Amino acid sequence: MSVKNKPFTLGTAPDIVDFAEVAYGQRRVEITAKALKLIAGRRASLEALLAEDKVMYGINTGFGELASQRVSRESLKSLQVNLIRSHACGVGDPLEDAETLALMFARANELAMGNSGVRPLVVKTLAAMINKGVIPFIPSKGSVGASGDLAPSAHMALTLIGEGYAKFAKAWR
Repeated sequence: MSVKNKPFTLGTAPDIVDFAEVAYGQRRVEITAKALKLIAGRRASLEALLAEDKVMYGINTGFGELASQRVSRESLKSLQVNLIRSHACGVGDPLEDAETLALMFARANELAMGNSGVRPLVVKTLAAMINKGVIPFIPSKGSVGASGDLAPSAHMALTLIGEGYAKFAKAWR
């Protein structure tokens, strides 16, 4: 049974029907004030650790062989932006709109659980993009790393930081 009129609440467990309805533009997503508060609290904890100068892999250190290299506070933002840029290395035709929306939905839902340290704005922006039918250009081939989703996620993130390409879904709601 379709629940088109009821938005999916990010941070909860979706089933295959939820994925299909969001991916095909038949259902919106929402994030609750409670989830935003959780995300903000986790972000504050991360920032407190940074203020204490705690070493955190990939946040204020290099990656892989460079994990022992500390990154200065002044360079943290450029580290994260450059990480996105370096991993946006996919090639080929773009994913289908539904595939892209499903990827965005999965990422937004995961981030809404509050375990990543992102700012609430990231999840709110992803939700708004899904609801407005903004489709980032995500190439269909290539990825980086064992998880297999780093290149597609990086292309999605490029759009979030204003550097990627995007379009509006052709037939939306």
